[in-house]
This record gives sequence, C-alpha cells and structure tokens, in this order.
Amino acid sequence: MGPAALTGANLAATFGDGWDGPGLGSASLALYIGTLPAWLDRGSALGEIRRALDAWAGVVQLSFSDSSVRRLRRQIEIFAAAGEHGDGFAFDGRGGVLAHTFYPPPNAETLAGDMHLDLDEPWKIGADIDLFSVVLHELGHALGLGHNDDPGSVMYPYYRRFTGLAAPDVAEIRKLYAARGTTTPSTPTNPGTPQTPPTTPTTPTTPTTPTTPTNPPSSPPSTPSNPGAGNPPAPGADIVAPVLTITFPASSLYGTSASSITVRGSATDNAAIREVTWSTRQTSGGAQGPASSFSAGPIPLAVGFNSITITAVDTSGNTTRRTLSVTRW
Repeated sequence: MGPAALTGANLAATFGDGWDGPGLGSASLALYIGTLPAWLDRGSALGEIRRALDAWAGVVQLSFSDSSVRRLRRQIEIFAAAGEHGDGFAFDGRGGVLAHTFYPPPNAETLAGDMHLDLDEPWKIGADIDLFSVVLHELGHALGLGHNDDPGSVMYPYYRRFTGLAAPDVAEIRKLYAARGTTTPSTPTNPGTPQTPPTTPTTPTTPTTPTTPTNPPSSPPSTPSNPGAGNPPAPGADIVAPVLTITFPASSLYGTSASSITVRGSATDNAAIREVTWSTRQTSGGAQGPASSFSAGPIPLAVGFNSITITAVDTSGNTTRRTLSVTRW
C-alpha cells in the first residue's frame, strides 16, 4: 500500500465471500509472523499487529491463533521483505508501495491472505510510516475487503495514520462475517498439513492491492493422486519451470478507468522461453517483444472486475502463470 502506487486503485467493496464462505458466518485462522523490521522492537511490533487483528475481531466473529509453521491452509502469514521476495510481485524500494496482501479464497492457498511489508520503508510505531495503520488496512484485504472512496475509512486507498476502524469499515466487514455478539456456527480452524511450496511461487487471483497485493496468484500445482504411478522423467529432462515476473502493474490488484491495459514483465528460463501469452474470460493473445522484457496487450477491460492470466511456457512445456485482478470503474 503506498500513496503513489495506489492512485489507480480497486474500488470494489469486497472480494469473494470471505474465509467463512457464503453467508454471514465465523472464521478461525492461523497466524504466522516472520521477519519484521530489525530497527523496531519485535515485542512492540508484534503488539501493534495484534492490536490491528483485535480491531477486526472485535466487530465480527473472527479469531486468530499463533502458529510457528509457514504455508498452512487457512492461515495469514505476515513478513517484511525487500525487492523480489518470491511471490512474483517485487517491491519497488522506499517511497513506493508500502505493502501488498492477497485476498482470501478463492485466491489460491497457501498464499491467500498473506501480507508482505516492504522492508525498505521507514517503519515506525506511532509515527509515519506507522506499522499499525498499514497492517490494519492490509488486514482488511486479507479478510476480503477491497478499497472504498471514503477518505475517513481505513480501506481508503491512500496511506493515513489511524487509531482504529471507522464506521464504513465495520459496515463492509459485516457484509462478509457475522457481527460480534450474534450466534452463528463456527468454522473449524483446521490449519491442515504444511504444504510443500511449489517450485515457482504462484500469483494472486485478484496481492492485498497492494493491495494492494496483491490480483492474486494462480493456484499452485496440484499433487497427483498417486505420485508413485507413471514413469519418472528421463535422466537429464528439463523439469524447471520458467521464472515469470510482472513489472506493471506493480501489484496483482489494480484499478483504472481505462478501457484496456498493457501488462509488462519478464520471463526467463534455464533453457529457453517458447511463448508468453495472456488470457481473460473473454479473449486471449500473445505477448510482444523478447520474453525478457515482454509487453502483453493492450488487453480489453470490461467495466467491473477483470481477471488476467499471464502464462510463460518454456521449450520443454514447463509452465508458470501469474494472475492479475484489474477493476475498471
């Protein structure tokens, strides 16, 4: 999240049905907190993050339990990193995007709900750039909220310092989850078994805007039902998938009033890239230019939500995809 990077922002109020599924229910989520800015006292920083979590859990039926294990299902993972950090959406250094977050399912797990903070920013507690304010905003995305156009709202797409949620934030989150104090069947926590990370990180289906996020990454490759069946790859066979990085838009979540968008990025491989393509629900096409600095588009945008998938395929057929969520208003 950053004041410059979010000038074209996704103004959809919500994304999907939230962690509780359709209707107004409750959700219990695991929470993993990794690297945080070293110049902040970790105990104080954790306290600010917990305060932001409690703000949302205080108005709807959500609960968060600490976990020491990464990449669980039904888990929000929070960490700080600089530059390229494994999700295909590299940070841009100081003064740009502050953070990005991936929306909950139907975004692909285990990336769904994850929040990444740009380690190059001057994070502070109680001063700009205020950790609590940014985490409070990004948690809204992790729970299923988009941006709105109310300057007094935590979910307004420009950085401001906040002390808590505003009335519009409470009203929007209660469209996804049952209000605190009402009775509803709880959703089991069941963080599940740690997942083996895919060879290449997936992209959001619609990162946290970044939110914002974060369009979010495509689903990780599924595990064969019988891994022992079939023939192993021939010795020396290329099984390394391409590395696909999107440079524009900088976040997997993007908003614009334009009727089309041109996506830019790079695709590299240990052997060679055969093709880079793009697709939406309505149409598809090939990217232009060398794979190392391709340009995909102009891609037509319908009014409202658009999901764009960029696909890189190497000469051995190995494939990597990134999915962007673009809202046209």
